[in-house]
Amino acid sequence: MRSKLWATWIWKVYLSMMLLSVMILVGCSDPYPPDAKIQLEKINKEFGGNLRFTGKAMFFQDKFADAVKTCVAESKKLVDIQNKNDLVLTLKGPEADFFLKEAQSYCNLLDNFENEWSKYKSEKTNLYNLKLDKIKTEFDKKKAQKESVESYIQKEDSALNHTKAEIKKKESDIQTLFSQTKDKINDVIVSQELPIRKFKTIEFSYNYSHRPAETCSNSFKDRATWHAPDGICYYLSLPNAELKGTPAEKIFTDAFKQYMLLRDELGSRSGSSKDTLYAELKIRNDKFEKAKIRAENKFGNISKINSEYRTAENKLKEAQRELDAVGDPSEKQKFSRDYYGRAKEKYKGHLLKYLAAYKNALFKENISELNVKSDQVFKMAGNASYVVIDGDFVDAQPETFLISNHSPKPHGYFFVSLKGEFPDTDCLIIGSDDLVVADSRWSDVLGQVALERINERIEKEGQK
Repeated sequence: MRSKLWATWIWKVYLSMMLLSVMILVGCSDPYPPDAKIQLEKINKEFGGNLRFTGKAMFFQDKFADAVKTCVAESKKLVDIQNKNDLVLTLKGPEADFFLKEAQSYCNLLDNFENEWSKYKSEKTNLYNLKLDKIKTEFDKKKAQKESVESYIQKEDSALNHTKAEIKKKESDIQTLFSQTKDKINDVIVSQELPIRKFKTIEFSYNYSHRPAETCSNSFKDRATWHAPDGICYYLSLPNAELKGTPAEKIFTDAFKQYMLLRDELGSRSGSSKDTLYAELKIRNDKFEKAKIRAENKFGNISKINSEYRTAENKLKEAQRELDAVGDPSEKQKFSRDYYGRAKEKYKGHLLKYLAAYKNALFKENISELNVKSDQVFKMAGNASYVVIDGDFVDAQPETFLISNHSPKPHGYFFVSLKGEFPDTDCLIIGSDDLVVADSRWSDVLGQVALERINERIEKEGQK
């Protein structure tokens, strides 16, 4: 009896296990359609091309997502590598061993950069100091020559410059007089409500003749008169006849008197008027020129001495700028470019080969793969979490393709996550929305770009 009960209990456990197995199998049935097809109608319609695609579909399980993340993170760290501590490689094998050896050599350059930069700065500073000392010696020589000439002609030069300054002051006073006279007359125009537009400038136009004061008539409708102490009668053309008989006439005449006093002090520009500033200028200029001749007889050509001094001065300034620039950030950048030279590009080339090997090893971890073509149905792997399709677009006109390029066979990657909800259909359509990258660049670079785009899709999926 006991053995019969024991057999019955075993049979019930067996039936329960069978039922549980059936339930598990039903629960694990494919949540997505069994078939799939790459459809390029949307891309062809949008870009007016006649694209076809051929390549291979690779199916992956969940661990693929973590593997992609690790690869992308490692890629970014190795691109901006700073020292040997960052040389921790996930990939193992001959490709990784070769890259590690080359990367360590490059890192030695990185680690030694600051020492080499300090050495470079020290050498440059010493070099530029020697250069500066040599240029300064030549500059001091030219400066001494120039100062000898200036000392020799200083008396005549100072006298000449003093007269020039006086002339400049008188001419400035005349311009000030014109401006003030204009403002005063404009005030009269406004206050007297004269039908005259205000003046922008004022100048004096006049005639004169020698005659007694009583015959210096002021009866002209458009002129004012002034009988000067030296017996000359001046006839001044007013800026406008409407000013005759107004306060503006006296303002104009008084200003003219001041103008003539200033003109008398200046004299003729030819220097023909005695006891005037221009006459004094002519005399002092003659003395200065004779002093220059005596100086050139003693020291050499003055223009040449001044020119050589300016050249030496510019060289000195440039040498000082070079010395000051040592240690400048831009100088450090230039040194960095020269220091690393082709080493950085060489490292990048080795890195690309390593990452290409890493990508290929990653893609080899698929649970299954098969050749596919656009518009042809292919079977889906029932237990896959992701599918990556790697291949070429053929019969594509470059100017109508997604990214303009010069290759008749642009490369492309499609990526589909199989972990979401799918429409009730027998065939999964893979199209432009699933194209993560397409271009004709070197495949090693393109493969890394594809992994980055896939990683972005996976991260977004994880945030939902």
